[in-house]
Amino acid sequence: MASISSNFSESVMCEFRGNLKEFNSISANLDPKSIPIECEVIIYSTFTINASSFIDVDEALLKSVTDLKKPVIVALEREKDYQDWISILHPDGNAPDALVLCDFALKHNVLGFVLRSIWPFYDTPLNETLGIFLIAYIKQLKQCKPELIIGVSIPPTAVTNSSTFLEFNDLVTFYEIEMDYLFQCTYFEAYVTINNTVTQQTAQKSPNPDFAGLLGSTSLYLQTTPINVLKLTYDIEIYPQILDVLISYTSYAQVCKGPINKNQSCIETSKDFYNMGQFVRNVRSGFNVKSVDRDDVYNDCGCKTTFNAFRNIFAGFTGGLLTPCPNFDAI
Repeated sequence: MASISSNFSESVMCEFRGNLKEFNSISANLDPKSIPIECEVIIYSTFTINASSFIDVDEALLKSVTDLKKPVIVALEREKDYQDWISILHPDGNAPDALVLCDFALKHNVLGFVLRSIWPFYDTPLNETLGIFLIAYIKQLKQCKPELIIGVSIPPTAVTNSSTFLEFNDLVTFYEIEMDYLFQCTYFEAYVTINNTVTQQTAQKSPNPDFAGLLGSTSLYLQTTPINVLKLTYDIEIYPQILDVLISYTSYAQVCKGPINKNQSCIETSKDFYNMGQFVRNVRSGFNVKSVDRDDVYNDCGCKTTFNAFRNIFAGFTGGLLTPCPNFDAI
């Protein structure tokens, strides 16, 4: 595995939200100190900034993450998602907004940002005009700190043959490929474009989508686009869901505790997670576990260790052995 300094996109990233009990009383609040040591980079994702450049963040919680002395990146979410990006960006970017973020990064020992929600819907290509405005904006972010890490989060369906990506390639540190948009549980629809043909794969109310097939098709497609495939990192989402009822901030600990109907849920097994890690290894990219809080953080499932999902992703990524867990592997 390459070092973080030589190729950031090959790193093992772990996204941390924190304070999940505020959203779901039976979720676990993960102490940042308990984040697996194998996580080389932490993405802190409880952060929003509005159209007036006002930041909403729990500074004490963020400090508990930066105190780990690991690289910390903030997931840059706008308060109104894509609509805020449309409203705040102009041909010359938005220097005042970028300066607010630069000052924040310097004050809080944050190494950079990953820009999210820069597309309207998961099956919509990147808006050309917004892409051009983002280029100016990213340049402004880097003015305060040239080594500032910049990630751009984007679903594979938003990547086109636009020359905009050639300019992005020179500016961004990594692309976060959002695979969760291909794995919809309530009504599983995946749009994968290969050789300019859009293929729709549908399995209504299916808890077992073809992860391997979709990942492979996505990788092949991205190789045909201008995006720099050496800068790709793949999201691997840890998020059990109930079919027809999307319940936020559920966790794999809850799968073992019993509040989820295991027969009507979208739940990955140890083997699924292992295969995802193996895929990332085979395409020589890195991954982001999104989010590590939703794993079985205190081993309520009685597995061989805590963080069973992450451990199996990491094992697949590093060529280790699969570690099944009967209670975790509920389906």
